[in-house]
Amino acid sequence: MPSLSPRVLVAGSSDAERGARADRLARFFRVPHLSVCEVIRDHAAPSAKDAPVLRVVAARLVDSPGYVIDAAPRTLAEAAAVDGLLASLAVPADLVVHLRSDEPPGVVIGYYQARGTLAQFLPGTDDEAIVASVKRALLNRKARAVHP
Repeated sequence: MPSLSPRVLVAGSSDAERGARADRLARFFRVPHLSVCEVIRDHAAPSAKDAPVLRVVAARLVDSPGYVIDAAPRTLAEAAAVDGLLASLAVPADLVVHLRSDEPPGVVIGYYQARGTLAQFLPGTDDEAIVASVKRALLNRKARAVHP
């Protein structure tokens, strides 16, 4: 059986080194690293709605078995839109890595917690701990595929 590529959303404030962590995870697992902030900057006007940005993200995911998406959703509407997009592409996230900072987690984190795909880490956590969580999420996906 071919190995699975992880599908990970990385959430948290920029002071939690979200972008750098997402980049390292993507390199470790050899999957594309998509920065929503870069997509917005490169493909949308500052006042653009979510839909054009999601279309660009979707285009980048079409041929990829796995991904690490950085700066993933900040509002419930964005979380639902991203989930809907990923589900429509048949590539739902295995895990949401929340890099905690001093800000309160808010409703978006509760959304992912309720879905059972959330793992939270403090800034400074070793990459190995996050990689281990991603690997556990992959095992869970593999188990769900065998026992639907």
